[in-house]
This record gives sequence, C-alpha cells and structure tokens, in this order.
Amino acid sequence: MLLLSLTAAFSKLRPPHCESGSNLCKKPSEVQISVLYISLALASLGNSGTRFTIGSLGAKQFDKPKHQGIFFNWYIFVMYTSSVVCSILIVYIQDDISWAWGFGICLAGNIIGLALFLAGNNIYRRLKPQGSPFASLGRVIVAATRKRNMLLSINSEDHCQDTQTNAFVTPKKFFRFLNHAAMKAEGDTEQDGSIRKPWRICTVREVEDFKGLIKMLPLWLSGILIPAGTMPVFISIATCITIFLSDRFLFPMWENWTHRPITPLQRVGIGHVMDILSMVALALVEAKRLNIVRQNNLQDQDNAVVVVPMSVFWLVP
Repeated sequence: MLLLSLTAAFSKLRPPHCESGSNLCKKPSEVQISVLYISLALASLGNSGTRFTIGSLGAKQFDKPKHQGIFFNWYIFVMYTSSVVCSILIVYIQDDISWAWGFGICLAGNIIGLALFLAGNNIYRRLKPQGSPFASLGRVIVAATRKRNMLLSINSEDHCQDTQTNAFVTPKKFFRFLNHAAMKAEGDTEQDGSIRKPWRICTVREVEDFKGLIKMLPLWLSGILIPAGTMPVFISIATCITIFLSDRFLFPMWENWTHRPITPLQRVGIGHVMDILSMVALALVEAKRLNIVRQNNLQDQDNAVVVVPMSVFWLVP
C-alpha cells in the first residue's frame, strides 16, 4: 500500500497524463512498471497471507465450536462491511478528489490495523505448532499404500489412536482402503501407544480428517463456476444481511425446532440452495435481456458494442 500510494503521489513514478485517443501518449518507463508490479504483487501476497490466517487465529481464541462459528460470522460480516465502504467511499475519493488520497487512506487503515493487532500480542492464546497439514495428508496415503495387503480388523485395539488427546475415533467405512494407514503392525508404535514410524502408521483421527477433505472436494469443485457479471457492493451487502439473519434468527430457530445444533455440512447445504436460487435469478435476468435484444433487433454485428436498454440493477438479485 505504501508503494501504491507513492505511485499515485509522485509524478516521476508514473507516465505523464495522456488525453483519451491521443497519439502522443508516452509509455511508462521500466522503473515505473517495476514499481507498479512489485506493489501489486506485495499487496496480493499480503492480502492472501493475512485475511484468512487472522480469521483462524481469532477462532482459536475460543474453545466451543458454537463460539467459533459466531466469531467467523461476524469476522466475515466486518470484512464485507469494510468492502462496501471501500467500494463506495474510497472509490469516490479516488475518482473525485485524488488517487493519492484514496491510497493514503488505505495505507493509514493498514497501519492502524497492524497497530491494533500487535497491541493484543500479549493476550493471544498461542497454540503449539503441529507441523504441516500437507505432510499429515501425505502420510495417510503412503501408510495406506504400504499396508495395502494387510487385512483390515474391526477390533479397536488394532487401530492407532491419538495418545495426546485420548480421543477415541472409530474408523468409518467410507474409503475403507485408507483405514490400512491406522492398522498397527509390529514396530510401528512405542509401548505407550505413540507413533514410532510416522510414515508407516497414522492415527484414526488423521485418516478420518483426510476422508473429510475428500468429501469436501465435490463442494469445492461445484463452487468454481460463478457468474462474472455481478456487482461487488451488492454481493457484500447481501452477505452481511444474510449472516446477520442466519446467526441471529434462522439458526437459533433451527436449533429450537430440531433440538440439536446445525452441523457445518448442513450450513454448506443451505448455502448451496442459495447458490441454486441465485442461478435461477441469473437465468431469468439473462432471458429477459435476450428478449429485449430480440424485440429491439440489437443482435451483435461485426463485433460491435451493443447497448441493451435495460437497467444494470437487474443484476442485483
């Protein structure tokens, strides 16, 4: 944000102003291009490296899953609310006042946020690092492959359990092949039950966590294709309203009706129902747009830009 602010504040870091359609436009220098791309790369890395790790850090400050869920709801609520403010206020300042002021406000916000984050450094709950989760996933595959010829047992004592949490987990039938990774063999574990050879045996919890990841793949894949013609402000506003209604009304009503808390998978299912409804709305809007094109004989010819006499706010639903 500092580099972006400098490119907007100092004329030497950007090419001279050029009138639209002019043939006398001067190209940016290599230094100007370098500063711009470095600032954009750093901004992308910083955004991806902090937005969701801070969310995880905040959720780990709570013990109960219910409290963690409430935190995530309001964390996303605040994030989308700030997105609305940026899309309206900051864009207005950049367009009508100056880009330097717009980027400067963003820079000041980053500095204040960093200061507040560091101010709580002494009171954060710090969890002991447990290694890379990708290594744990790889161990499940390697251990299951090595023991592929080993007969699966239904006896609980034949499976490796987590000795640190003492939480007993029963192997599920889903993807039974992976259960080989938790089968005990001679020399795999110590006398106290701890793992001696981590690439030959895994705990049942690690195996079931890997299965859970496999179950989530269809949900992730189904969310790749999304409509591009959307307006971010209305998406952010709708997200904030939905989170508020769900957290304070819908989910408590569900718990009172069913007498049990709603599961994360059920939450995802409700989200996908909303996705389906949004696709239906999108299809209806596109059908209306095509109907207007046909009625006014606005078919595209020779790749010309066609302006359809239809309000852009039809995209809001």
